Amino acid sequence: MEELEITEEMRQKYCNEDPNHCPFCGSDNISGGPIDGYDICATRNIKCNDCEAEWTEQFELLEINNAFRDK
Repeated sequence: MEELEITEEMRQKYCNEDPNHCPFCGSDNISGGPIDGYDICATRNIKCNDCEAEWTEQFELLEINNAFRDK
């Protein structure tokens, strides 16, 4: 298996602009596995079905809001 380098430019574009396209080939033919969560972080493995690159998304809890309770 060939290790691919994710550059800072690729990371910024993917995270801040376009997480729906492969950061390597630009394809929108990507699929993600289930989100695995622990504490305040979660991860998900993603695969491009065109160039077969694989990467892991990482999520962090930022805040909570809009709490309700039935009376």
